[in-house]
Amino acid sequence: MAIGALVSSLRPMRSRKGDRWAILNLQDMTGQLEALVFPEAFARLETLLKSDVPLLLRGRVTLEDAGTRVAIQEAQPLDAVAGAPDATARMRVRIDLSAMDEFTLDQIKTVLAGSPGPCPIAFDIFDPDGSMATLASNQRVRIDDRLVSRLQEMPGVGSVEVVR
Repeated sequence: MAIGALVSSLRPMRSRKGDRWAILNLQDMTGQLEALVFPEAFARLETLLKSDVPLLLRGRVTLEDAGTRVAIQEAQPLDAVAGAPDATARMRVRIDLSAMDEFTLDQIKTVLAGSPGPCPIAFDIFDPDGSMATLASNQRVRIDDRLVSRLQEMPGVGSVEVVR
């Protein structure tokens, strides 16, 4: 089971052996849920569970005579997960070689360097004679609207496409 939620309350507990664990009240747009965090997971996740940020929580659901029990095993900030789709995205930049000079190439490099991230970049370079070459860059970027618009404003850049 995976859920995106806020920890609305955390009740620390102690096992008979003295290990710390917790009972969480989780809240999302649909309602509330009580979940348990057993000692091993609680030791790893305690600071994150108290961070007051939306989390993606992964756990195990078990059906028992007393009802349904959710045991949280993993947690990570939801905003870190929200960026994950960009990890599979790619940026393709179309460049007209006839309108390109060394200064513009340096500007493109600077703009890309200012937005480091997980996404690979490929350059489709068009020559005035009609030939085309695609070059993959070793540089990776964080794709956002600002980066795309800055690249599109540069002379020689024909288009910027984000492939998801």
